[in-house]
Amino acid sequence: MVAFERRTMAGDYGLVIINTHGKPSQTSSAGATAASGASASTKPGAAMKVSAAPGSKLIDVLSGSTFTVDADGTLVLRLNGYQAAVLVPAAAYMP
Repeated sequence: MVAFERRTMAGDYGLVIINTHGKPSQTSSAGATAASGASASTKPGAAMKVSAAPGSKLIDVLSGSTFTVDADGTLVLRLNGYQAAVLVPAAAYMP
């Protein structure tokens, strides 16, 4: 998985995550097992740290799925093979 985030001087924020694996595989996240063939943004006990504020609501502009940044500033996200997500703050999203 490849992920990068950007924040402008004006405070605009975006996070892009790309699952570069095409084959379904069993992955685990925070001790849970996902047998769906999805890849996860975390390893057990090691979540993906993001710079968005804890409690921030993020929306994937590609799928419409929403996510919340955990209190410790981490985000858990699962993507299927070759799937991507582009997350922006839900309050700033205009379809």
